[in-house]
Amino acid sequence: LGSSVGEEDAPVYVWIRRLESEAERRRLYDAVYQSDYWKNEISPREGDMIDREQIKVTRLTATPHSVIQ
Repeated sequence: LGSSVGEEDAPVYVWIRRLESEAERRRLYDAVYQSDYWKNEISPREGDMIDREQIKVTRLTATPHSVIQ
């Protein structure tokens, strides 16, 4: 849906995704994170690209009048 970086804090990166349901989220996560490509190509290099200890995942529910419904 979108992504942003911190205006004054360069390491800050915000990624907003919209999924139709929890079932869709599980299906998509399994399709990506259980794939051979992810396991063999991405995951081994992930530690060099992402500071996992700094990740904060916040699951949101859009309000009825939100444009990102």
